[in-house]
This record gives sequence, structure tokens and C-alpha cells, in this order.
Amino acid sequence: MPEVVQISLPILSVIAAASGISLLGLILLAVRQSRQQKIWQGIVGGESRAELEAMLTRHAEAQTTILSELDEVRTRLDLQERKMQSAKRYVGLVRFNAFDEVGGEQSFALAVFDEEGDGWVLSSLVGRESTRTYCKALVKGQAEQNLSREEQEAIERGSRSTGARR
Repeated sequence: MPEVVQISLPILSVIAAASGISLLGLILLAVRQSRQQKIWQGIVGGESRAELEAMLTRHAEAQTTILSELDEVRTRLDLQERKMQSAKRYVGLVRFNAFDEVGGEQSFALAVFDEEGDGWVLSSLVGRESTRTYCKALVKGQAEQNLSREEQEAIERGSRSTGARR
């Protein structure tokens, strides 16, 4: 006669809880798989294998074209960035009265330079009888000649206007 195995109530409760958790996990996986199946059907629809392969080939070719165009854009951007480094885009202007007898701040100092601080300072001193114009080269933000207070201020204004690295 076969033996009857008796299982205690706590062990039976643990087995029942584990079975319930497993059943719940199985239901969640079935729902998730159903959602994934709907997404897949939305992507491929009723396409045949040949149609899917053709679609993937078209997408791969389009991606290759896009990557090639992206490389061209990067090359052009690099060229523009190199050009911008030498572009004279930092400008500072100071107007002032060079002589006591002339008012209206008609004299000026204009600093124009690039990312590296290379450029020039143009100064015009306006008097009653004459006007004098000077141009001083800048290399790395420094001039070989002495700069007036106004010329130095024009360089500082140019540096502050756009954040140059002098």
C-alpha cells in the first residue's frame, strides 16, 4: 500500500505563495510580450520577409548617406572653426578728448583683434588744426609700441565684449 506523505500547513502555505507569485510573474510576462508583439506588428505590419529585407536595405543605405553627409558637415564645421580663430571679431572702441581745446569726444582708439589677440589698434587724435592717425600692431594682445591709456582701454573693452583669450 502506498505511503501517504503528510505536508505540514506552513510548508503548504509557502508552496502556495510561491505558486501565486510565479503565476503573477507569468501573467506580467504574457502582458509584456503581448505589448511587444503589438509594437512589432506596428513596425513591420503584414510585410513579407522580402519586403522587410528591402526596407532594411533602404534604411541601411539611408544611414550610410546620412553618415557621409555628417562627415562632410563636420569637415566644413572644422574649417569654419579654424577660420573663426583668425577672424578679427573682437572690437573695442574708446572715444575721448585728446586736447583741451577740442570737445565732443571726436578722438578715438579702436582695437580690433582675433581669438589669439593678433590685430591692431587704430587711434585718431583730433585737434583744432590737425588730425593725427596711428596704427599699432597687436601680437598675442601686446603691442610693440607703448600704448596710451585709451588704447589699452579699447583692447580691454574688446576682450570683455566677447570673452577673448588674451
